[in-house]
Amino acid sequence: MSAPSDEEFAEALTAFARRALPAGADVRVVCDSGIARISGRVGLPRDARAIVDLLRCHDGVLDVIDELVVGRRPAPVGDT
Repeated sequence: MSAPSDEEFAEALTAFARRALPAGADVRVVCDSGIARISGRVGLPRDARAIVDLLRCHDGVLDVIDELVVGRRPAPVGDT
């Protein structure tokens, strides 16, 4: 059995991260030769730390680059 491509691995890690985080978190993972870059938005700093730590422990991940934004999305501004 061959190793998954970077794209397949990224899709699997993105799904893993989304299942592990509370509802409302919006994250995406991209991979390049075992380096996982996670970006998106999470609600709390502890959510960001937890998912980065989980990714670091995942088989096949050599390092994690954390580009997460912490905090809720601002409410849309109406036309005035």
